[in-house]
Amino acid sequence: MVRDISGLGSPNRNELRTERKDDNSPKTDKSNSSAVDNSASKAAVSDQVNLSNQAQTLKSLESKLADLPEVDEERVATIKAAIANGEYSINNDKIAEKLLASDALFGK
Repeated sequence: MVRDISGLGSPNRNELRTERKDDNSPKTDKSNSSAVDNSASKAAVSDQVNLSNQAQTLKSLESKLADLPEVDEERVATIKAAIANGEYSINNDKIAEKLLASDALFGK
């Protein structure tokens, strides 16, 4: 059963309680519980979720990314071959620049 957290539209506390006879046997008030059940079933039928265009785009991108491999094997093979042949050069200035840029994103 769906409940409104803010308390709006929630049944009164008395509707959820059961009444007891003097002999301590539980007795429920059928009229109140059926009213709660009817309002809950009406609410369940009318509940809807509409995704925004942005959410739909994100869902589409998520499914496309799921189809891609985690590792680009072709690029890894190319870099391995370049390292093995001594052709892979490391640009220290570019690495430092990228580190400082990423630090600026997460720093103050």
